[in-house]
Amino acid sequence: MQWLDDYAKRHRINLICESDLGPYDVSYTYRIPRTIYFNENWHSIKEMPFIYAHEIWHAICNKEDLIINCNLQSNIDENECKANRFAIRLLLKYCRQNDVNINSSYEFARSFGVPSKLQYLVDDIFKKEFGKHQKAFF
Repeated sequence: MQWLDDYAKRHRINLICESDLGPYDVSYTYRIPRTIYFNENWHSIKEMPFIYAHEIWHAICNKEDLIINCNLQSNIDENECKANRFAIRLLLKYCRQNDVNINSSYEFARSFGVPSKLQYLVDDIFKKEFGKHQKAFF
């Protein structure tokens, strides 16, 4: 997605497309230096825009943005949730800037490959952004 490529470049994020990973090997990111290793062979092509936006958060987050406490799994879960929320908002920004009409949170999730297990996050963000009707007309 060119818009995400441009966003990454503006934020000095390097993108390395990995073609030797398996279909279930996850993309990963290093915060220093800002580098995303993106799995081009991911089993679900439709999820790729969401994954890319998610990884952008990992690249640009500051140390202060990270949740750090005694429970490692809790840290991972909270930081992944932050990355998921960022990805949804970044893709909404894309919609606004490109006059993409989205009729519902479900249509948005389907259009950008947000996994169905994260629909609750999309619904929550849409409710906060657009009110109880969860419709977004840009």
